[in-house]
Amino acid sequence: MTNYGPLTDLVKYAGILISAAGAIGLTWRRRANWEPSEQDVPNGPGRVSGLLTAVVIGVIWTQYSEPGDKHVIALLAGALGAGCLLFLLVYGYLVAQLAFERIVSPKKNQTKLIRTIGGFSLATEAKRKLKGAGSIQKLFEGSAYDPDLVWSRHSRALAKQLFVLCFIGLNVCGSIALSCAALLFLIGRGTQ
Repeated sequence: MTNYGPLTDLVKYAGILISAAGAIGLTWRRRANWEPSEQDVPNGPGRVSGLLTAVVIGVIWTQYSEPGDKHVIALLAGALGAGCLLFLLVYGYLVAQLAFERIVSPKKNQTKLIRTIGGFSLATEAKRKLKGAGSIQKLFEGSAYDPDLVWSRHSRALAKQLFVLCFIGLNVCGSIALSCAALLFLIGRGTQ
């Protein structure tokens, strides 16, 4: 980033601010459909991922923004991109295996589907009833959508935490990988 003349530092700090502001700004939008699917998993994971992303972007842009750092930034971008893909695969698996639908009626003559995070192990009584129900979704429906009657509390708590961890990892790795790519572009432009 040395060929911008007297504007070199301005370009560097503008890049830091734009990347960090973008990361923080994305965390304050409304919930997306792919976020942790349960109502009792709050918006906190999105906020935490924005904070972590902004901090790491600031560190990367201030410590590794010189032409000699291109290889470190390229390695970071690749590793974080691979991490993003890994978190996406695990998150997708969790959604497919542990997200169940609950029907609610917010208004008369109207129904709404809400996704609920299940658990890794069934409660003792639910194991016995599973053969008659046919599927865990049917068992959940038959329990009047009470998750405590279907899954053990500790297995549900663990599943929720894994959803949150994958969601944060997906956001943080993806956002920082994009920021590293932007930094590589700026470093490359500065050395030409």
